[in-house]
Order: sequence, then C-alpha cells, then structure tokens
Amino acid sequence: MKRVSVKKNAFLNVVKQICSILFPLITYPYISRILGSSSYGIYSFADSIVSYAVLVADLGVTTYAVREGAKIRDNQNAINDFASEVFSINVVSTLIGYALLVIVTLASARIMADKNVVFIRSLIILLTTVGMDWINNIYEDFKYITIRYIAFQTISLVLMFIFVRSSKSLYAYTLITVIATGGGNLLNIIYIRKYVQVRLKFSRLKQHIKPILILFANNVAVTIYVNSDITMLGFYSSNNAVGVYSLASKIYNLAKLMINAVVMVMVPRLSYVVNQKEKYEKYVFSTAKYLIYICLPIVCGVAILSKQILYIVGGNEYLTGSMSLSILSFAIIGAVGGSFFSNCVLLEHKKEKFILISTSTSAILNVGINIFMIPKFGINGAAITTLIAECVDCVLEAIYSREFISISKLISKDYIYCFIGSISVLVICCLIKSIIGAPIMCVLVSGLLSAVVYVYFISKDKDIRRELLAFIDR
Repeated sequence: MKRVSVKKNAFLNVVKQICSILFPLITYPYISRILGSSSYGIYSFADSIVSYAVLVADLGVTTYAVREGAKIRDNQNAINDFASEVFSINVVSTLIGYALLVIVTLASARIMADKNVVFIRSLIILLTTVGMDWINNIYEDFKYITIRYIAFQTISLVLMFIFVRSSKSLYAYTLITVIATGGGNLLNIIYIRKYVQVRLKFSRLKQHIKPILILFANNVAVTIYVNSDITMLGFYSSNNAVGVYSLASKIYNLAKLMINAVVMVMVPRLSYVVNQKEKYEKYVFSTAKYLIYICLPIVCGVAILSKQILYIVGGNEYLTGSMSLSILSFAIIGAVGGSFFSNCVLLEHKKEKFILISTSTSAILNVGINIFMIPKFGINGAAITTLIAECVDCVLEAIYSREFISISKLISKDYIYCFIGSISVLVICCLIKSIIGAPIMCVLVSGLLSAVVYVYFISKDKDIRRELLAFIDR
C-alpha cells in the first residue's frame, strides 16, 4: 500500500472536521431568524435523545475497527474477513439501537411530543452503519472523506435555503442536517469495494465482542457527560434555554473538533507503528506538541470574544449564552488532552479498561453535579459541569498513560513561546474588544492581529519555524 503523508492527512482531516460542524454555524444567522431558539431547542433535544441510540448502534465498532484493521490492512484475506465480521456485529447493534429508541420514545411523553423530529434525525444511524466509514479511516483515505463531506455540505447548504423558509420548516431542517452529516455515506457502499469485500458473516464474532463492549461502555460514559447537559436542560428548562446553550455548545465543539482532528488522523498511523517504539514515541510527542500550539490561542480567543461570536452566529437572542461559551472554551483543554491520552496512548496499548474508568468517573461526576447545578444556575451550571468533567477525564487518563510514555517529556521548554503568544492573543482580544464595538469587525481585527503576533512568537521554536518556512516555500 502506498504510504500517505501524515501532515497532509492531518490538514485534510482538519478541513473535514470543520465542514462537518461549520454547516450549521455558517447557516445559523439565517436559521436562528427563521426557526428561532425555541424550534432549535426542539431539534437539539431530539438530537440528544437520538445520540444515545447512535451510541448503541455504533457499539464501539468504529474505534475498534480502525485500531485493529490498520494492523492487517496489507493482508487482503484477513481484512476482508475482519471487515465482514465487524460489519455483521454493527448490523445487529443497529437493530437494537432502533428498538430501544422506539421504546423510549413511546414511554416518554416529553420525547413523544417531538417524535417526528426524533424519527427524522434517527436516519443518521442507518446511514452511519451502511457507510462503514471506518474502512476509509483504516486506509487513511482522508482525501476522499474530505472531498465527499465538502460536496454534501454544499448540497445541503443549497437545500436549506430552498426548503427552510418559515418556522414550520423544522422537519425540513432536520432532514437536511442528516444529509449534510451522513448522506455521503451512501457513496461508501460502492467506494469501499476498492479496499475490501464485505458480506454478512456471523462466525468468529466472539473474539471481537469483548474489546468492542469495553469500548462501548467507554462511549456510553463519554456520551453521558457530553450530552447529559442538553438532555437535562430539556427536562428542567425551556426550549429557548436549550437552544441558547446548544449554540454555545456547537461553537465549543467546532473548536474542539478542529483541534482533535490532529489526534484522530494519527490513530491508524500509531496503530501501524505501535510496536516500533522509536517511531511510536516520535509520532506521539510530535502530536502532543502541535496540539498544545493549536489549542491555547483558540481557547484564549473564544473565551474573550464569546459575546461577539454568539452575536455573529445567532444574533441578540443568543447573547445570554456568552458566559457559558467562555466557560466551555476552557473545557477544550481538558477535552483535547483526554482525547490525546485515550486515542494516542491507552487505546493503542489496548488499555480500554483505563479509558473506561476515567470516562465513567467523569460521567458520574457530570450527571451528579448537573442535578444540582442546572436547576440553580441554568445553562452556566451545565457549562461548569462540562468543564469539570473534561478536566477530570484528562487528568485520570494522563495518570494511566505514565506506564507507556513519559509525561515529563510532553513538557518542553520551547512551549514558553506558545504561552507568551497565547497571553498576547488574550491581551490583543481584550484591547480590540474595548475599542471596536461592531462584533464582526472586532472578531476579524482581533483574529488577524492575534494570528500575526502568535506566529511571530511560536516561530522562535526551531521546529515550528522549519515547518512554517517549508509551508511558505511550497
């Protein structure tokens, strides 16, 4: 198999991650005025309910398939059998996920009230299963994944302006979001044949069940502490509060996913070299370094300009979520750190049980605190519990990772340039915010000046300078 560039894949995956969530953010100034925060709150609540069915349907298959499949991708017979067995498990789990979703919907009057939105949004489950996008990840085919996503995001953007024209267009909007995020998976049915031949195969499944179930338990914990805030807000607060918090959460997730794309693109490569200690450590420490350099300035910018960002994306109706967004911006550090330790270290060494312990602890803590914080502090309480959960998860996984990598090596004296640059971003954003009142101009000027100053400082790191010069040369 032809070796692909990790740097190119990292860039492509960042682009793909941006597109996967940028669609609702680009269109939100329009959607927020057509649907309003109440209707969007209905969509967000329904989406949070469907996410649990998505969790059951996935069952941990995606993570397991990428990790194990990358090791045998050069053996055609082995990868054919592996893909068929994993897909067969995924089909069964999908049927179970749909069955549970129907039962929960029928049993809850609150969910039943939004049953049509729940049903439409649940189509993403089927599209994800038949798409088997994990096969493209195994072969690091991020070029195809990125082009496909951009194409369907563009199609969905056009459809939205055509069909979402009034407050009665909630169903149309929900269907379009399904097309935007999952419609491209239909192409995979044909495309993945270039890599594997998949069929239903229910023999030799036992060897896969245990590790998949461990990953599933971990995914349950992650989903609980990621989605429990919106779900609980749906029961304790108004649709308007859910809509406001959901927008703040989407912006937080955009920033998190852009950074986390660097982590996810490294998973198949790390699986490929995990037994080659020197190469493995080189990739791990390089990944950690770039994550820190990307993460800190974004956190500083979002924290200071939260009000301006919310106004640009949603309008005045959503400004009450500015404090929540500022709090969530700091959760990015814990979320990205936790993703690094779990995906790049613990998962690669088959220590799913440590990931499960960390995420379960964070999930229990999140739900427990939410019970007290949401009724008292509303959306800001939900944001605080997310911050606590992400940080606890990161710390626990870092402790477990000490067995496989040196945590002290992750801290370099060269990071001083990153810290100085990030402080400069903080200062610049505060000054521009006090001088320029227009939100769009404030964000643009702050972003441009911050980028210039930050690049100046981090370019003093010889490795970063070499990368920047190479990029300019190309």
